[in-house]
Formats: sequence, C-alpha cells, structure tokens
Amino acid sequence: MENYETVLTEIGERLRLVMQLLDQPVTQVEWIAVELRIALELIVLGSLVTNRNAISKVSSVFKVKDVTEARRVVREVNPEYWPTPLESGPRDDDGALTAQPFAGDFLRENEWGREYGFLSELVHAQHPYFQRREPASVAGQLRSLFYRIAILLRQHVIVLAGNQDAYIGQLDIDGGEVLVAVLRRPEDS
Repeated sequence: MENYETVLTEIGERLRLVMQLLDQPVTQVEWIAVELRIALELIVLGSLVTNRNAISKVSSVFKVKDVTEARRVVREVNPEYWPTPLESGPRDDDGALTAQPFAGDFLRENEWGREYGFLSELVHAQHPYFQRREPASVAGQLRSLFYRIAILLRQHVIVLAGNQDAYIGQLDIDGGEVLVAVLRRPEDS
C-alpha cells in the first residue's frame, strides 16, 4: 500500500508541475509532454506495486518503443490494472458513504496508447521538412489530457496483480494530498 501511495504521490507532483506550466502561455510543450508521459507510465506500473516479478518484466518493456507490446505485457500480468474512477454516491441505510463508477470524461485504458504516442511525438526532435507544430495548437490537447488524468485518479479503485485485494486511491492535485486504503477480499469459506 505504501508503494502505491508513493506512485500516486509522484504522479501528483508531476501533475502539479504540469498545472503550473499550463497556467502560463505554453511555449515549451516538451516539458509538459515529458511529465504527462511519465505520469502515463506510472499509471500502468502503479497497479503492479505488489508483484516484484511483474514490475521488472513490465519496466523492461518500456525501453522498447512499441507501446502495444508494453500494454500487452501489463495486461498479461494484471488484466484489471487500469484504475476505475469513482464518484461519491448517496449514504447507505447505515449512514456510510457509497461510491459508484464515474460516468463522465476521464482517461480510459483504450486511449493510453494514442496519448502516449502523441506525447512521444512532442518530446522528440521534429523532422526539418515536416510542418512544425506550434505550441498553442497542442496546448488544448495537453490540457485535456491533464484533466482526464486528474479525474481518473482523483478517487479510484484498482484491483491488484493476481486479482488479490484492491486499493482505493485519492489524489488531490491542488492540495498535494494522497490517500490509499486497502479493500481486502473475504477469505473463501
């Protein structure tokens, strides 16, 4: 649980930096793209914190430029690795808060590869004969990705590798607070 909290804390630090950069006129998209790209990698790796073998296997795949292969390996290790964003629901009969899956716009697992590729294009030198992308033209896409990541991780649940327990995570980007709680699966009787 502490390892996942560390991952969320790092994502939060990177997203706070992106938020500060996006609050100014965007002139250096590379800085923003690098921070968002690392955040995307950490989202994928974050659910694997309890499985050391899975972490080393997946981490080595990120050295390969084939994002499809990296995601394939992650899914193989933990098919339910992607966080599920939650929103608070009504109180139950006992007065406890309830939560349900968030229905709005957030970064979905099937968008990860496209967004990772988009960010990768921004951090690499551009071919001199291609039309150069102006920072202002990609600022909107960067803002959208930032907000979709923030919504994904604001309050979420992930199932851990091996389909063991699950974590509920909360990431408050503005306040810098991270909370993680474990949801234990009941023992089979």
